[in-house]
Amino acid sequence: MLRVCLALPVFYPTFAGGSLRFLHYQPGLRKRDIQARVLTGTARPRDDLHPGARPTPESPIGTRLAVDQIDGIPVHRIQLPERTGPRRTSVFFRALIELCQNPATRPDLIQLHSFERLESLYWIPRLARLGVPIVYAIQIAKPLSRVSWPLRAQKRRMLRRFYSGFDGIVTSSETIESALRCLGIRTPIAVIPNGVDLGRFAPRSEEERGSARRRLGLEPDCPVLLSVGAISPRKGADLLVEAWTEVLERHPTTRLLLVGPRHDRNHPRLARFRARLESSIRRSGRPDQVHLLGIREDLPDLYAASDLVVLPSAREGGTPNVMLEAMACGRPVLASPFEGQSKALGRPGIEFEQCRRTPAALARSIDPLLADPARRRRLAKAGRSWVVRHLDLETSLDRFAGFYRGIDDWKRATGACPFPGTDPFETRVTPAAWPPR
Repeated sequence: MLRVCLALPVFYPTFAGGSLRFLHYQPGLRKRDIQARVLTGTARPRDDLHPGARPTPESPIGTRLAVDQIDGIPVHRIQLPERTGPRRTSVFFRALIELCQNPATRPDLIQLHSFERLESLYWIPRLARLGVPIVYAIQIAKPLSRVSWPLRAQKRRMLRRFYSGFDGIVTSSETIESALRCLGIRTPIAVIPNGVDLGRFAPRSEEERGSARRRLGLEPDCPVLLSVGAISPRKGADLLVEAWTEVLERHPTTRLLLVGPRHDRNHPRLARFRARLESSIRRSGRPDQVHLLGIREDLPDLYAASDLVVLPSAREGGTPNVMLEAMACGRPVLASPFEGQSKALGRPGIEFEQCRRTPAALARSIDPLLADPARRRRLAKAGRSWVVRHLDLETSLDRFAGFYRGIDDWKRATGACPFPGTDPFETRVTPAAWPPR
């Protein structure tokens, strides 16, 4: 049994797409003799929680809470400072080092998330001295273009040092891999597209579709647009609402379902975004046709009830869960090109439709799709076929298991990073590159 520690600042019941995905991966990884243990922080007051979850009572900074179990996974929680910064990073890494020093909890491999910060450069070498292989999971594209140009060289050096401190990197997008290689990073990188559970996310019959609509209070024949993701600028809910108001001119009964945590309510810096979103809804003249549903656990029902799933996101991690789930459910998808997009998603115009990330472009694409059921069916059929052939969850789990074991075997055998000195511009390292066990 290979013991893996998932070290990430937020985890269930805090809502975060990346950590939720790895939670769903654990039953399949256990079948592959990989046992996870989680080290995470407590939820912050502004964090969004899954329905029914209660916030953890606040304790002094650094307090280790009693270990709890989530779906058979031991979860170690530590009270972290609320504000992101050096102190929060320090408290987390001290707890991670202590966990690795304890023989009862020492893992065979650490998978670290969400610590691309300058102060991490102090802690990663100290963690590495413990002799436990460390891999870093990149869940979303964060391009240097968003850094002001005077600071880009400094940021580039920081990222090169940061990523070079790991035994391996895993991402879901070859675009992100290429960006890392362009920074001169020589660390082995595994590109593993996200996988979708084809049993849970599957096409529904017309009867099941009608039942899902009745449960949601939707008319049987009204067009329904669905968007799943946090209500935030990055996910583009405001752009979609503006596009929907234009679509109403030709499809006046269209309903818009926005599913996801209300970041606009919980983050003060999003107050202007929220005001703009709410103003657009009011100006539409049909505010009762927009449904802000919050976090939902019944996603298969929501996909079944929709006519078109729209993803106007600016940045994602390569293969967004929303697109995979919608395509697996046999729903047509319209997406905007996003930073980090992977070719593994399929071909625009065949498996899904794509348009520019503006309200006008979204409206121009949504309108003909709602007017053409045959075209939507063709997209849905092609999208479902693509994910069945290429993005099955079992395939992703096999590749993760191979990646973990490859890193572990090389570290045990050599005490060093696998493939030292390879040319990152010519060599593409994947789990298949490791020799057989």
